[in-house]
Amino acid sequence: MNFSQLNLGRYIYTVAIVLPRLSGFLLLPAYATVLSLGDMGLLSTSWIFISLFQTVAGMGMTQALGRLFPMAKDSRHRREILTATLLGTLGGGLLTTLIAILIYAWPMARSHLQFLGQIDVRFFGTILTAGLLGNVTSTLLVYFRAEQKAWSFLHAGIIMAVVEMGLAGMLLAMGKASVVNLLAVECAKQAATFIFIGWKGKRDLNPAFSSKTWKAVTGFGFWLIPVGMCECVFTSSDRFWLGQIVSMESVGIYGFFYKFATPLGVLFIGNLMDFHSYLYKMQGEEGMVYARESLNRFLFRGGLMTLGFAIGFPVAYRLLPLVFPVFPHAYASGLEIFPLLVAALYVFTWGKYYGALLEYRFETREILIGMGITAVFGATLIPLFLKASFSFNSWALSAAAGASLATAFVGLLVMGLLSRKGIAGQYSPKTWLKPLGFILGCLIIWIVLHQTK
Repeated sequence: MNFSQLNLGRYIYTVAIVLPRLSGFLLLPAYATVLSLGDMGLLSTSWIFISLFQTVAGMGMTQALGRLFPMAKDSRHRREILTATLLGTLGGGLLTTLIAILIYAWPMARSHLQFLGQIDVRFFGTILTAGLLGNVTSTLLVYFRAEQKAWSFLHAGIIMAVVEMGLAGMLLAMGKASVVNLLAVECAKQAATFIFIGWKGKRDLNPAFSSKTWKAVTGFGFWLIPVGMCECVFTSSDRFWLGQIVSMESVGIYGFFYKFATPLGVLFIGNLMDFHSYLYKMQGEEGMVYARESLNRFLFRGGLMTLGFAIGFPVAYRLLPLVFPVFPHAYASGLEIFPLLVAALYVFTWGKYYGALLEYRFETREILIGMGITAVFGATLIPLFLKASFSFNSWALSAAAGASLATAFVGLLVMGLLSRKGIAGQYSPKTWLKPLGFILGCLIIWIVLHQTK
């Protein structure tokens, strides 16, 4: 593959990752217009539930597929890896569904968890279906990425975007855009994508099983189940504790701006996927050199993008309503947290680079240690921040976002220390000066927004 083909592939993957998320991003103001703050809180928490479901049900299979598939020796070996990961995904999905049903059926869970206490059986069933379908679909999407099927990956992204825009737009036009119906759109989107990928990948979907391959897949992937759970705890603790301690309305406001940070997160995810794809095809020191170079590029370019988002979105939020009423007024009180949210995304992605190095060296236990420490810190710090700010209602959202940023820093430091032997020179003050400068810029913007709201 020559340089121009390589760049074209990267652009295609970036567009394919952006498209399905762009549709939800564009629809968000319409959702916020027709749904109450409480319903927006339920919708935001539903996305957390689906993410947690897929993390547990995935059994670490998507990561195992992405890591091991490029190392396959022949078509038979590729089919064995794909078969093993799909079996693990399907089995994990069924087991997680059973556990989720038992938890929901337990009266104490519904009485102590605000979210479960506010949804009915139909609502819960729709979330489970979305999680199940998304679980299998995400594994097959990683297969497309690992096989370097750029155009098929793009087509899958287009299908996701078209189905969501079409069905959600129809619900909005008919005045039937309830939270449950919007989650049903997510189910339809995942189902359509699953059918497409199954058809396009039918050659490799021909089952082939090997006990040796199964052990390799599960040996790598199962360690990542608790890693994924810890990561999910970190990324969702802010909204969970807001719902538990403050209100679902506050989750609605927080989730609104969290979602508007999605474009930056999507760009970072796309960059990480590209990084993984090429890193995992290398060996030894070659991979370490590539990782160091990629990390240095991210720290500068990603920092610039983060600072640009932290400045650009609040400006647009203030100016656009002068021309067109895009944003509902009820959400204005949460604008100040946006710079903190994008700064946390930047720091978290920085830490993910160190995690990728550990995966490269098959040190998944170290990743578990790092993410475990981060999750415990976040699950403890965020409620403490919220309770400390409880008498100052205007600080509750900033307390959650600030604690999330602090947690991301803890994760960065721990993951960096665990992977230090592969990133010599990454701890000098000169290396950290620029990224810390970008983060400081975000904090200054937060202060300005808080003072002028």
